[in-house]
Amino acid sequence: MKITPKLRQSWMQWHAYIGCFFLPFIVLFSITGTLYLLDVKGSNSEELRFSITGEAWPEDQASAQTFVLQQLHEKDSTIEVTSLPDNYFSSASRHSWFGYNYSTALSKTNKPNEPFTIEFNRHGLWKKILYIHFGLAGPIFKILGIIFGLCLLFSAISGLLLLLSSSRYKAMAITGIASSSLILFLAYLIS
Repeated sequence: MKITPKLRQSWMQWHAYIGCFFLPFIVLFSITGTLYLLDVKGSNSEELRFSITGEAWPEDQASAQTFVLQQLHEKDSTIEVTSLPDNYFSSASRHSWFGYNYSTALSKTNKPNEPFTIEFNRHGLWKKILYIHFGLAGPIFKILGIIFGLCLLFSAISGLLLLLSSSRYKAMAITGIASSSLILFLAYLIS
């Protein structure tokens, strides 16, 4: 494949511009990904947990959400939550909502005098930063994350094409791709 000097120069400029623009994203996602792999979870700035007795278990999401919001407002009037996060998970003994700023859960217990518990957690700064990595920081960060991923892919492919077009670096590029592909495949088989 032959790339003209003018095309090479344009490609290198776009490669550099995209790299410079997304450098803060690279730093953010590198740090949060590393923290996640090291099992750093962050903390909550506010936590509330209380038991509920004498109530029937809400079976569906809508009734559970209404029930939890009502209980939260009755228990602590300082919690200014009018809706629960969109990420909803349920099981036979738990309803939970998970979002960027806070999470809450309604759980069944095995204690006859405390049949249900409600937990409310307002997330602290580190936890919020980690949640950006998970795509929980809202639609703007999701869109920026997708654009970042596509631009990172473009940057990697454009760098590869520039290396492959150079007789000086072609063998190194092929060796690098082959060895990293082999390592990924072996890591998958071993895992």
